[in-house]
Formats: sequence, C-alpha cells, structure tokens
Amino acid sequence: MEPADPNVRKSLGIAEDAFVVGHVGRFHEQKNHEFIVRIAEEAVKSNSHVHFLFIGDGDLRTAIAAELKQKGLAQNVTFVPDTLSVPKFMLSAMDCFVFPSRYEGLGLVAVEAQAAGLPCFISDRVPYEAVVDASLVEILRLEDSPELWANAILNSKKKRMRGRQQLEQFYSSQFNLERCVASLASTYESLATHHAG
Repeated sequence: MEPADPNVRKSLGIAEDAFVVGHVGRFHEQKNHEFIVRIAEEAVKSNSHVHFLFIGDGDLRTAIAAELKQKGLAQNVTFVPDTLSVPKFMLSAMDCFVFPSRYEGLGLVAVEAQAAGLPCFISDRVPYEAVVDASLVEILRLEDSPELWANAILNSKKKRMRGRQQLEQFYSSQFNLERCVASLASTYESLATHHAG
C-alpha cells in the first residue's frame, strides 16, 4: 500500500489539520447526499475543522452544492468530479468515510475505504457482505439522527489503520483475487460435473 501523499490535501485546498470526512458516489437519490448535508451541518457545529470531501458527479450535485452554500458550509466542503484516483484520495486526503446509502447492490467503495484503513460509517441498507474489517465499520440506521451520525464520525479519529496490518486483513478476505478465482473455478467445475452427469 502506497504511503499517504501530503500534497494531495494541499492540491485540493484542504487544510492540513482538517478532519476530512470522505464520500464517493454519484449524485443520485440512492446515495442520500441530502443526509450527508445534515450530518455536515451537525459536525461543523461541534468542530469547525471538519471538512467533507465529495467525489462524484451527477444530476443532484448542483442542488447539493447550493444547499451547502445556503447553510454556510461551502468553506467546509470540496467537490471532486468522477476520478480514477479514488484510492489516492482515500489514502492521502480522507480521515474517515461516510456512506448513508438508501440501497446498494454491494457498496464496493466501502470495501475500498476499508482497504485504505478508513473508519467507515455506513447505513444499515448496505449489504453486510461489504464489511471486510468489522473493527473499522460502524453500521448506523438511516432513522438515526444526523447528530448521532456526526458524533460517531467525530469520535473516529483513533481508529484509522494503515499499512501491513490492513493489507493482511484484505489478503485473507473474500475480496482476495486468488480466492475469487478459486471460487469461480469451483463453481464452473461443479456446473460441468452436473451437466456431464
């Protein structure tokens, strides 16, 4: 796993001492950005050094940006369009990851965030299969208040993991490529045997 690059925050105009809450997802009602706005509002009340980093594009982005501005939160938010550099931002800019989706097929970006060692705050609508490292994941209900989500996020500073310990966790998970290939081969062998019989 590559080391964090201190220049990434600088290039985004985010203060070095900010506590950065990241989110990756297209601006669509599924991803529940409106709820993240409410979380941001509560978090900034408690800590003015909190900064939200949104990575993604979509039809609702303009409306979300306008709402954040109207609430006086524009200086606490950075938007980055869709990018192939998500791992770089996770490793070098984010301190934790928030994912309050209304529904998900799997929620692969939550898996990526765990691989980067980020504490993750995900909704109970995200399939549990997305949890690779339970010590990094807190599952919260969408019915929980934005204040409860904000408090959980602000209390997460001590949990971040980096380096070899985190890699070993993923090498032994169901997302390991060798395990995936072996599982797929086993499925094909089973199907071939069944049809041959």
